[in-house]
This record gives sequence, C-alpha cells and structure tokens, in this order.
Amino acid sequence: MPIGSVHLVLNGLLGAVLGYYAFPAILIGLFLQGIMFGHGGLTTLGINAIIIGIPAIFAHQIFQLRHILENKIKENLSMKIFGFIAGATAIGLSSLIFFSLIITNLPSGFNTSLEQKAIYGLMISHIPLMGIEGIVTAMILSFMHRVMPEILLVK
Repeated sequence: MPIGSVHLVLNGLLGAVLGYYAFPAILIGLFLQGIMFGHGGLTTLGINAIIIGIPAIFAHQIFQLRHILENKIKENLSMKIFGFIAGATAIGLSSLIFFSLIITNLPSGFNTSLEQKAIYGLMISHIPLMGIEGIVTAMILSFMHRVMPEILLVK
C-alpha cells in the first residue's frame, strides 16, 4: 500500500488562464467541494486555498514571461515552454508549502523520525507529478491558443 496518493491539481493551468482571479476561483471551488462532497472540509478551507492559490498566482506570473521570448522564438513554442514551467512550478510550490507546514507542526507525541520519513516519501512521490502537470498544462494551453487565443491574453 502506498504512503499516499497523487493527482492532478492543475492550479498552474488555472493561474495561467485566470490570472489573479485564480485565487478566488480556487477558494470557491474548495468551498463547494467541502459543502457538496465533504472532502477537504470547511475547517481547512483557508490553508488549502493558500496551498493551492498562491502557487497559481506565481504560475500566472511565470506564464506571462512568455512574452519576453515571443520575439526570439515561435509564439507557440514559448507558450509550451512557459506553460510547462508554470504547471510544474505550481504543483512543486504547493508541495513545498504543504511540506513546510507539516514538518514544522508535527505534534510532540508522535514518532517524529517515522513521520518525517513518511512525509519525505510523500514529497518524493510528487516529483513525477510535477513533470506530468507541466506536460498537461503545456498541452492544454497550446490547444487553447489554437482554438481560442483571445482567452490567453490576460496580462
């Protein structure tokens, strides 16, 4: 049995498309998820929004850097490169925020060395997810650029 599970979050894609509106969208999404499905819960709504929302805003900033390279390389290639970086960075930053919060707040009654090993294992399992999120984000942004380029003109 694995120590944890990983799944696509796509907060980098959300940040690239929505810009600064990604944070309220994530907050509303997490609220509805907590109300409708009971997953995540309302007591952790704020910290979950920070863990997912702040990296989405960073992903928006990274994705906007594509305009620097558009004159030097093809526009679609810069879209894919910065889409990959934005998607991978967002999930990596989310994982680092979660990791730092968990490691610094371990209760004293726990076997800290065992807990730390489990948390390190969980972090290592998110490394391949960074690559997968980057690829999926780049593919979706490239597709969106082909079919509806005006949606990505957020600056």
